[in-house]
Amino acid sequence: MASDIMAILIVSQIKATASFRRDFICSGYSSNSFNSLFSSSIKIDNIINNQATQDRICIFYELKFHINMRLIVGIGNPGEKYEDTRHNVGFLVLDKIAKSEKCEFEFDKSFNSEITRCKIANKPSLLAKPHTFVNKSGDAVKKLKLKNKIKPEDIIVVQDDLDIDFGKFKMSFSRNSGGHKGVESIIQALKTNKFWRLRIGLANTKLKKARQERKPGRGKIDSVGEFVLSKFTPAEKEKLKLIVKQALQRFEGLPK
Repeated sequence: MASDIMAILIVSQIKATASFRRDFICSGYSSNSFNSLFSSSIKIDNIINNQATQDRICIFYELKFHINMRLIVGIGNPGEKYEDTRHNVGFLVLDKIAKSEKCEFEFDKSFNSEITRCKIANKPSLLAKPHTFVNKSGDAVKKLKLKNKIKPEDIIVVQDDLDIDFGKFKMSFSRNSGGHKGVESIIQALKTNKFWRLRIGLANTKLKKARQERKPGRGKIDSVGEFVLSKFTPAEKEKLKLIVKQALQRFEGLPK
């Protein structure tokens, strides 16, 4: 108990911001999460409404776990126009992960991203959906990495992949962009490709047809572009739930 109290007193002069308290106490981390940091003699439930104590607990929590946080980034485009489109599968997957863990996204203008914090696969995680548009995803990822002191190998980028069949996915590490503009932006911003990628397959009969089509005055790339900006069917969205469940199981096997 003495060591617990000392740990709190050490950081008693550091004041957490309102948004920090919201992120760590109200968004994803329950009182049980905080209780796990301390011995059973200290119960956060009894003091969580004490603002001064809350500040100190938040800061101690950050000092203890912040350096070991994982960043999970979904690649996509913001706005209603792009909701539920195939190119936004990164956003869709993060939404489903957050919902499964009862976490809620909030927009943070300092990162130009929707973010939330929760525990994913037994590891404190920061989930982010950049509003930079796909081709400039790296701008937000770099800021998130630097501000939160996250190592590249603790970053997972969730992206669409046209070379993998729909219903399947692959976990990759330290690979080139494969032509994905969002991933290329992140590699350039971080100056490394040593991060994880959850590549969600989109390939189906519609894509194969789009790749073969040639419209007058237009190339195949236009048809493929129309495909990735088309919306998932209700049946496909249901299938994404299974993909998310399987992906979370794969996260369990990643280095802590």
